[in-house]
Amino acid sequence: MALVVTSLWFDLLWALAVWGQHTWLWLIALLVVATYGLTAMQHHPLFEKMVWMAVVGIVIDCGNMLLGVLTFADGQFPLWLMALWFAFTWYAGHLLPQLTRYSKTLLCIAGGGLGCLSYWFGYRIGAVSWEYPTLLVMLALFLEWIGITWLLLKVMRHEKRTYNPIRFADERFGIRRRR
Repeated sequence: MALVVTSLWFDLLWALAVWGQHTWLWLIALLVVATYGLTAMQHHPLFEKMVWMAVVGIVIDCGNMLLGVLTFADGQFPLWLMALWFAFTWYAGHLLPQLTRYSKTLLCIAGGGLGCLSYWFGYRIGAVSWEYPTLLVMLALFLEWIGITWLLLKVMRHEKRTYNPIRFADERFGIRRRR
């Protein structure tokens, strides 16, 4: 049930950011800050990683903008997209631990498809445009999102266990102890 509520919350944040853009920026910013504030108060184990991955996502989309893969009406990188990256990485921090039983390859392909589909929806409603043919942009975004999903899985994978330095060293160096 918690995952359903988390998913609905992210969908609301996504809709406010993409449809509202600059008009609803104050609301999306307030909601994202409140979401992260509540997450920090709960001492979520992935909190710092959520923040850093949002920064990575913003840098990737800045690169996309500089290359003309993504263009925005005012020529500036939009603040609503920054807020959306923070909302997404918050969601990923809650979703990915629930998906550990699935193949990483399958998750990366699904992430690639859903990631580029999100940009396509943004394109269809006028939130973003691009200078290249749509098929080429979708292919580039699909490959990018495979990489982003892989990175998210890699960065957030160690948090489901309690850190034990002895066990960690044993696993890292292949040492097996008798029990």
